[in-house]
Amino acid sequence: MTITAGATATAPFTAERGVILRIRLNDPQGLLRSNPALDDVLVGAKPTTGPPMPARASKDGAGMLFTLLAPEAKPIEILIQSRKLALEDEKGNPFAAANSKLTVVAPIATASQAAQAAGVPDVILTIRGQASKP
Repeated sequence: MTITAGATATAPFTAERGVILRIRLNDPQGLLRSNPALDDVLVGAKPTTGPPMPARASKDGAGMLFTLLAPEAKPIEILIQSRKLALEDEKGNPFAAANSKLTVVAPIATASQAAQAAGVPDVILTIRGQASKP
């Protein structure tokens, strides 16, 4: 498209509705508190279309909470990396590699708001212990 000086142009623009996706990383053994050098956990997300999305992390005494904006009701790949910690999903299945992913469907806005108000995360991960040295 070429626009001459002083001219205006219009183009259709559609924005998808986004929801906050919360990923909880539980640390029942307190490894992150007792040894902050173990904190190498990176979490991000990749929607089925569009660029990867970084997650913001906050810490508390029981672990970490990662939040990101995701397209409403769409599949999204959660990307998780830690070379120093062994992690598992909410069913207790260990992640086999330092770089792992799982696919979830982002909630609809009303469900996301209700869960957020109740303090319920969308995805729960747990630190099993320190990773084995290769």
